[in-house]
Amino acid sequence: MSLFRFENPKIMYCLFALIAIVALFIYIEIRRKKCIDKFGDKSVVSKLILGSSMNIRIAKYLLFAFTYTFLIIGLANPQVGSKIETVERKGIDVVIALDISNSMLAEDIKPSRLDRAKQAIANLMDNMKNDRIAMVVFAGKAYLQMPLTTDYGAVKMLLNNISPSFIPAQGTALAEAIKISMEAFNDSDNSKVIIIITDGENHIGDAVAEAKKAAEKGISVHTIGIGMLEGTPIPIIQNGRNVGYKKDNKGMTVVTKLDEASLIKVADAGQGTYTRANSARVGLQKIIDDINNKEKTVFETQKVTDYKDQFQYFIGVAILLFLFLICIPDRVNNRFKIEKLFTKRDGK
Repeated sequence: MSLFRFENPKIMYCLFALIAIVALFIYIEIRRKKCIDKFGDKSVVSKLILGSSMNIRIAKYLLFAFTYTFLIIGLANPQVGSKIETVERKGIDVVIALDISNSMLAEDIKPSRLDRAKQAIANLMDNMKNDRIAMVVFAGKAYLQMPLTTDYGAVKMLLNNISPSFIPAQGTALAEAIKISMEAFNDSDNSKVIIIITDGENHIGDAVAEAKKAAEKGISVHTIGIGMLEGTPIPIIQNGRNVGYKKDNKGMTVVTKLDEASLIKVADAGQGTYTRANSARVGLQKIIDDINNKEKTVFETQKVTDYKDQFQYFIGVAILLFLFLICIPDRVNNRFKIEKLFTKRDGK
């Protein structure tokens, strides 16, 4: 909680230009001295540039630097908080474990199992507010791709790039995906939910045992089966195009089927629910809605709800300094000194 902030903090980076301003002043003064030395005797040259003052130049450079500084601070708009409220927030921590094995490229769920799942996850985040989300991807191995975050934009960018090429090892490491998902929660006090989106086929390890471990830690495990029971061939995608279908060693087309029975067992062990997806809906939002009604953690937090702008003071000082700057003459007024000099020479 902060009672002071800048509305446009990135503008403050412009203050680094002061380094260039100081460097420019030093360069000009060095260049000026060299030029004067080239003209000849310093005492003679000083009479030719009568009225020039180093002190005036330094004063004007300093005034310009202060004017610039106050102007930048004013444009960044410093704000002071004047009102603090205690607000009630609700949130859950969700880890989505997404199967990205080659079988997820099957097109029995349009446009494909994987693309439909990615669309559903993106749509889910559009309705999230205080919930945190993490992403685990798995095939023959499982990896945490995004830790718990409320930066839904970053998660969507990750989703756009996810493909089976992320994990060369094929298979469905369902048990490992649950284990990695549990580790993603760290010491969170929020309600914890794991949602697994997979076709469940050829899964590796004891996923039921891992789901039981999650339930014992207060983490509910929900499964979404994506695909059709009757099965469909696995397309081979090259450069974004379907160039054929995967075949086994005997030249027969490989068919991928939804393993619904395994996913139901995992959901039961994890004290969660099982949902079968189709082209119309994946069922992700329904699971979250049910969780929101039952398990959302309520917590209080203090936040500043009213900030007052302070830019006018800094802009005002910048304007005054600028007016003062343009009123300072470039040279000392030597009119009377010159007249006195001529009077002496004339003997008057």
